[in-house]
Amino acid sequence: MATLTTNHSLKKPVDADNADLKVYVGENMDLIDSALATKVTKDGTGKVASADLPTAGSLVKGAVQVGNGLGMSGNYILVKVDKGLEIDPTTYGVKVKVGTGLGFDATTGALITTGEGGGTYTLQPATDSTLGGIKVGTGLSITTDGVLSADGGGGGSSAVTSMFSATSATSQAISAGGVIKLIFGTEQQDLAGEYDPTTGRFTASTAGTYVFSGCMRVGNTTSAQFFLAFYKNGVADSRVQQFQNGSGSTPAQAHGNSIMKLNAGDYIEVYGYCSVATSTVGREALSFDTTFFRGVKIGD
Repeated sequence: MATLTTNHSLKKPVDADNADLKVYVGENMDLIDSALATKVTKDGTGKVASADLPTAGSLVKGAVQVGNGLGMSGNYILVKVDKGLEIDPTTYGVKVKVGTGLGFDATTGALITTGEGGGTYTLQPATDSTLGGIKVGTGLSITTDGVLSADGGGGGSSAVTSMFSATSATSQAISAGGVIKLIFGTEQQDLAGEYDPTTGRFTASTAGTYVFSGCMRVGNTTSAQFFLAFYKNGVADSRVQQFQNGSGSTPAQAHGNSIMKLNAGDYIEVYGYCSVATSTVGREALSFDTTFFRGVKIGD
């Protein structure tokens, strides 16, 4: 009677058996095929095909596929990785290229910096020909999203926003000891539309520091005293005084400048005085502006 092998119960005839070789071989081949059906196969490199691996469960050991937030280190340790890395489904790992200054921790498999090859980056200063880092200096400001702008302060240059110039083409009579408002009726330029040539008034549209210049030329006077004054909101602010002695055979003029701090809506006018009866002199034959009013905003 045949005996059975230990592992797979294959029939093994003994010497006393009148063995039918065909029967024994056929039965044993069926047993071998059934046994091999429960075994996994390996490729030429000795690795088990992924299709032959059982799927892992809560109570069953088996294969898993590495998903988002996980990765496989070089020594096949499953590790947590930062989001955004690409998962390779064919190897169940994360596609990364380890460059200079990076490496894997031998124990945890985590990607770490090694300090080699200049791991710390230092931003080089910008030059007129090379991109680089800058610091925000005086007169500049930067927003939280990195937009750099000039704020016009700290001595930085900024565009002129207010400037005007006007002259007088006609004369105005001045009685002895009289003060009159000078009307500069010929507007030459007015950047912000703040000067009114019909009233001779400049009205500031924005607050800031302004410089004004004025000139009053009068006709022939004898031993006369006269002055030109800047009025702010109808009140005298500053003036330039001039004396004329002798025969008064030639015209004379008073010319001056004034720096004022204005609020939006403040207005400036120019007034003239003469101790004797006379009249102002307008633009002369050579187009010299002998009687004029000018101003410019120089800062906040």
